[in-house]
This record gives sequence, C-alpha cells and structure tokens, in this order.
Amino acid sequence: MALPTEAYEVAWKNDESIRATAEAILQEWQNDVKEAEKSWELTRLIESKEDPQRALSVILGIMALDLRGEHISLLGAGPLEDLLGHSGSACIDSIERLAARNPKFKQVLSHVWPTPEMDSKVWQRVKEVLEQTG
Repeated sequence: MALPTEAYEVAWKNDESIRATAEAILQEWQNDVKEAEKSWELTRLIESKEDPQRALSVILGIMALDLRGEHISLLGAGPLEDLLGHSGSACIDSIERLAARNPKFKQVLSHVWPTPEMDSKVWQRVKEVLEQTG
C-alpha cells in the first residue's frame, strides 16, 4: 500500500537507517568507491521487492542530499529505473505524485529508460508524467 507523498519526502529525514543508507550511497558515488556495499544493499532491497516504499525513500534521500545535483542521472538510470522495473506497479502512483510536485524528482525520473523487467503500462505512465509541463 502506497504511503502519502509527503511520507516519502520526509522518511529519509525521520528514519535514521534510511538517512544513513542514503548518505552512505551518496558518499560512495562521490568517492567512486569500487566496492560500493551500501549501493549493493539498495540494489538487493529493490530486487527483493520486499519493501518498495523503503527503497523509494532511500532514493529520495539520496536526491535530497545531492545538493548540487551531480548524481541525478545516475540516480534515475540506476536505482529509480530498477525500482520501476521490479516494483513499478506498486509505486507508480507515488512516483507520479512526487514528479508532479517536485521538479528535481521529475528530473531524476527523466533519466529512466524502459527495461525488459518494466511493465509496459508503468513505462507508459512514466512517459506521460515526463510529457507534462509545469
């Protein structure tokens, strides 16, 4: 069951483990760490399909902590694309609402491409969100 949009936006602030994971992943990306253990933890969480809401909250935390937007393309083409591929139908409603109210998140979403795992209906909804102006 999807949480209210606001819950995702603040989860990374209010849940210490989500914040720590988001901070660690961003740090790994900034330092170009080859054995990026925290990044692999997020990948495993996404692929397990156990908690897509938590995965989305971590993604939003990384986005929020990336103040200069240096990793927007990596975030969209990596974790967010994977999340949509593995649990898109479970989180597309929240992703649509987030993109409508958060221009930075919409920019992250613009780096997502369809994958073989992604449901075609989910991809269609992503395209529709990205075509909306405003």
